[in-house]
Amino acid sequence: MVQCRLCRHPRSALLLDSLRTGQTDTFALRRCRNCGFVTLDPLPSGEMLRRYYDDDYWLPTDPTTDGIMARFLMLRMAPVLREIKRLVPAGGRILDWGAGDGRLVHWLNADGFDAVGIDPYSRSADNDAVIAAAIENAPFPGGSFDAVLAFHLIEHLPDPVEAVRAAVRLLKPGGVLFAEVPNLESLEFRIFRSRWQPLEIPYHLNHFTPDTMIRLMTDAGADRIVHMSFFSHRVSPSTPVLSMAPGLAPKEIRRRHRRYPLPLSFGYLICQLVAYPMAAAAAVFRKGAVLRVAAKTRSGPSR
Repeated sequence: MVQCRLCRHPRSALLLDSLRTGQTDTFALRRCRNCGFVTLDPLPSGEMLRRYYDDDYWLPTDPTTDGIMARFLMLRMAPVLREIKRLVPAGGRILDWGAGDGRLVHWLNADGFDAVGIDPYSRSADNDAVIAAAIENAPFPGGSFDAVLAFHLIEHLPDPVEAVRAAVRLLKPGGVLFAEVPNLESLEFRIFRSRWQPLEIPYHLNHFTPDTMIRLMTDAGADRIVHMSFFSHRVSPSTPVLSMAPGLAPKEIRRRHRRYPLPLSFGYLICQLVAYPMAAAAAVFRKGAVLRVAAKTRSGPSR
């Protein structure tokens, strides 16, 4: 690492070495000696990432199980939707950054919000719901949104500071940026280390702690932290399961079977239910696998 991408400090220390991928590439994790930000080293080139983000990465869901999983996902997203309703005015305009198939956009609109998504790799069939563009090229004037959502997105960005600044510029004065990332200060990372599933080598370029996430938000202009939590009903129960049994990951199952067989689907759900108590207990002590932050702009978006 030549320079920290968060604070621009020139020196770092090795955190984890010899992290191999399924394609035999090897990476390390390095921690900035100044701010503690952790980065993948070396950063993969665009050509290398295209090898990993191949068609298999985006395999469609199995129609047999998709309805079941979608309903379960909606139940697990309910607490997040309640949090959004608490901090965003009714009918407010929301941008889902990294919207994927547009499912969350659909749910938000059904709840009365005016929501739209943006994702350069959009898999949505509804071009009105999800715009295929990077946040830096968003076709909206500054101050357009009451909230921007960035759920499990920022860890993928080669320049997180500039990208988050671009998102903050789209917020109205007092608008809210919601962000959720894996928590490198989690109990699970201490236990599993290089086997911790949320490391997602080489897809995840950035790894955050509460301190480095607050610094990112503050530097980008969203400097009023109004909420921080360490548990996600959608993600937290799955990470210990997939750290111990990575072969159960839906992406891996579909890669092998071209679908997600119903027995494996139910088995995976049962394993997550068993993991719920441990994940919830860790979150009480701020050591949960997930870090979710809501931050408001103090005096409006920077120009």
